[in-house]
Amino acid sequence: MTHRPDNKVLETALFQLREVYQKHPEAQTEELVALGKWIVAGAPGQDITEERFELKQKLLRGESVRCPCCDQNAKVYRRTIHAGMAAQLIRIYKAGLNAPDGWVSVDEIYSHGASGDYAKLRFWGLVESKDKRGPDDNASGYWRVTPRGDDFVNERISVPAHVLVYNNEKLGVDSAETIRIRDALGTQFSYQQLMG
Repeated sequence: MTHRPDNKVLETALFQLREVYQKHPEAQTEELVALGKWIVAGAPGQDITEERFELKQKLLRGESVRCPCCDQNAKVYRRTIHAGMAAQLIRIYKAGLNAPDGWVSVDEIYSHGASGDYAKLRFWGLVESKDKRGPDDNASGYWRVTPRGDDFVNERISVPAHVLVYNNEKLGVDSAETIRIRDALGTQFSYQQLMG
């Protein structure tokens, strides 16, 4: 029986392989392609369609492709915390100070014309949803700031500047660069006014 490493080990290997493919396309040797197949598909001997493997290889190279099975656009997105997201995080934080267990209805912080990008803050571990959306029902719309989010809002930590997202799930961090909340707010919002 072949031992399969845990997901964190595979995630790290997948991103190292992605970097090699992006920086050195000529490095796609048989050994690296075999490693990529193993990372994507599982341990040697497992069945995988060639189409799925080709899709994952294209995603590793940063391409946007159509899934041959469902015809959905498949792409790995490089996300950052923009000013609107940082402002929404502060609004959730402030509303949560007076809420039971910190849970805040998005209706309390959602301003007309604002995006729902506050939910993407979960990719940095800054917020969490009270419940998950199911196939037959929507989530309740309650969110709260995590302890990490509290540290970020209160300028005690910085977070990775970019995360990679595929199929609405975080795959990993794309760079060693970090961002602080004031950097994310930029000139569009005043930290002092939002926190005041």
